[in-house]
Amino acid sequence: MKKNLIVTLLVAALSLGSVYADPVNITIAGAANPANNGVWSVNTINGPLESLLGTLASQVWWGDQTLAALFASTLTDQLGYPNTFSPNNGMGGPFFAFSADTGDLTFIGAAIWTPDDGLEVAGAFQIKELEDDYHYAVARREGVSVSEPAPYMTFLLGLAGLWILRRRLHN
Repeated sequence: MKKNLIVTLLVAALSLGSVYADPVNITIAGAANPANNGVWSVNTINGPLESLLGTLASQVWWGDQTLAALFASTLTDQLGYPNTFSPNNGMGGPFFAFSADTGDLTFIGAAIWTPDDGLEVAGAFQIKELEDDYHYAVARREGVSVSEPAPYMTFLLGLAGLWILRRRLHN
């Protein structure tokens, strides 16, 4: 009974650690503002533009088309091509949105990496409907002191589980 509980706890702990496996670290160099250079952890969020607008507007490249293009061209295809859009069912990486017009026709200014053309930057990508889900890039600077106990807890729980199993096997 206890052995099953320990195995269950180990599996749960390891699955919690996988939450941190998706982001990609990139190094930004050559930004107009040197404070934006450095290592950034980039990930995607998806959903309708109207619900994500606050998060998108908080990104370092918001309002800066050149910086958005630098991030997109540095990331390239490392997060895959989660967006599909017309014409011809094109594919693209996450949008590095730098502006938005949420009027009757919804447009975003964004940089995006595509498999056919590489970097594309436009002040007005048309989003089909305000409610449509697209994938957008988000980033946080690496090296900044942020408390993230989950990866350490996974490691410690794994060690504790192995120690308990070892003791049970030797008794």
